[in-house]
Amino acid sequence: MRRGTRGFATTIAANAWKLYLEDIAQDGAGPLSVALDTFLSHIVYIQSKTKGPEAPLHQVHDEFVELLKGMALHETVAENLNAAVQKSLKSSADERRERLASANRQPEQVVVLTRAFRRNPDVIAEVLLRADGTCEGCGQSAPFERSDGRPYLEVHHRRRLADGGDDSVENAMALCPNCHRERHYGINYVSDAPK
Repeated sequence: MRRGTRGFATTIAANAWKLYLEDIAQDGAGPLSVALDTFLSHIVYIQSKTKGPEAPLHQVHDEFVELLKGMALHETVAENLNAAVQKSLKSSADERRERLASANRQPEQVVVLTRAFRRNPDVIAEVLLRADGTCEGCGQSAPFERSDGRPYLEVHHRRRLADGGDDSVENAMALCPNCHRERHYGINYVSDAPK
């Protein structure tokens, strides 16, 4: 529908979006997630052209976000995999071979809801500049260069953001991938991590 004689922004009615999303939802959480991203981009575009809220579109979007939440897994895939690997390591070789013989070679895809932090890029830049290509854990040079020529180091928070740590230069350090994984999983550090 056109919005005014001079306007060029077009939109699909909220009811049409609802029918479209209902159809896509039948294919599962993955396609619905992609469709909701597209729908939200459409809403943002329309708002930029009309300078007004698109309440009916937002209501449909919110309705299907709730549906997606019900469809998505509420689990930590990496933790579940780690527990399964530990169990497999305790199995006999014959049991593992038997499971491998009948296992599906294409892993199942799942949509997982997760919470992420919008990190401050200035903190990351300052920490990387401070490190100057040297791991602040082991003191070795970065193990390789990125495609743009910068040394590859990962910025780690001493106190995790999930545990209330600050996204600050003082709470962060630049680590090589080995030192970074050790800080998360190593025997010398994992016992210090809050449970």
